Amino acid sequence: GATGATGATGADGADGATGATGATGADGADGATGATGADGADGATGATGADGADGATGATGADGADGATGATGATGADGADGATGATGATGVGIPQTLSISDHDITLSDGGGTVTVPDNTIYNIDGTLTGNRTMTMGTNLMNFDTGADNRGTLTIQRTNNNNEIGIAFQNSGNFYDAAISLGAGSGVGGLNFFSGGNHSTTDAIVQTLSLQEDNQIEFSQYGSANTYQFDNNSPTRFLGIEADGDVVTVDPLTISTDDQNASEVPLVTPVDMDEAGETSPTNETTVEEAIQAIAPITSKAARIFYPPSIEIDASTNGTFTVNLYTQYTTQFGTPTVASAGAPNALPTYGATELYYYVTYADPTVFDTTTPGAMSIDANGVLTYTIIGQPLDYNTLINVVFVVK
Repeated sequence: GATGATGATGADGADGATGATGATGADGADGATGATGADGADGATGATGADGADGATGATGADGADGATGATGATGADGADGATGATGATGVGIPQTLSISDHDITLSDGGGTVTVPDNTIYNIDGTLTGNRTMTMGTNLMNFDTGADNRGTLTIQRTNNNNEIGIAFQNSGNFYDAAISLGAGSGVGGLNFFSGGNHSTTDAIVQTLSLQEDNQIEFSQYGSANTYQFDNNSPTRFLGIEADGDVVTVDPLTISTDDQNASEVPLVTPVDMDEAGETSPTNETTVEEAIQAIAPITSKAARIFYPPSIEIDASTNGTFTVNLYTQYTTQFGTPTVASAGAPNALPTYGATELYYYVTYADPTVFDTTTPGAMSIDANGVLTYTIIGQPLDYNTLINVVFVVK
């Protein structure tokens, strides 16, 4: 038959054994000479040679500076005293004069005058370095910067029967005002003088006196030496007239008046309790206004409804809710307020209110069993759920009344 197709090439056979090593070839030509290597390290230093011969001697240098002077030697012995000289002629004395004029001390002699000024606080300006006491006749004025009290500036009198004070002069050397401590003990007091243009302080008119016995005297008002106020009952009243003048009034001349509210007229008569009537009667006095409005404000204005709250009635049982806390919480943090309104509404205290439940759904709340529903004085409501509302809503009305 025909020759079949050539079959697939078979796998390579195993390598044969390695043949024997051939002979060594001839040496190749020498390569080019390489670059010169780096210098080697220096060899060790050789031994030191022998010393050379000494050189010639140099020239002499300049002299150095002198040393410090030595200590002084001991003092030699005193020489012999010389001969005594002849006695001189007797001298002539010069008389001296010591005098004081005002605050100046003067030393005078035949040859001239030496004046020593008295530079003290009485004659020149200066700075005080300590406390000073200045005597003025029989009166004493003391400046004490160390006294941090009423006595920093002290004016002292030596005789209580004499008046002492401070006066104020104008540019014309006349006296306008003064403050003085009056003469005498117990009634002298602190006196104030003002007004006028006087050559002496005694001529200034006294206007006010703070007496030492706790009384006040207004010398320009009322009769002389009449006290308007004292520590007991007043003997004078101060009044202000239409033109602004201050006057004194004797209490004994003031008539009593038992004026009451019915005698005080309203500026504008107004009706306060008959709104809606065709011909209301206007109140004309304070008493009529009070009587008309009192019945209204004593009832209706005292009653209000607290804000709505949610009570869980999904489970039967006895529960509590603090009606007062619910009221103050909502009034204290309203959801929104009108422009310009305060952030919170005013509220009453817990014990300033009476608390009422005017109606409760009897199918949900137990309103018949004693104690099943109650409110304490602080507004805590105790209630008992006996059934669930059919439409998930029920009613309970709460009313607050201001005590």
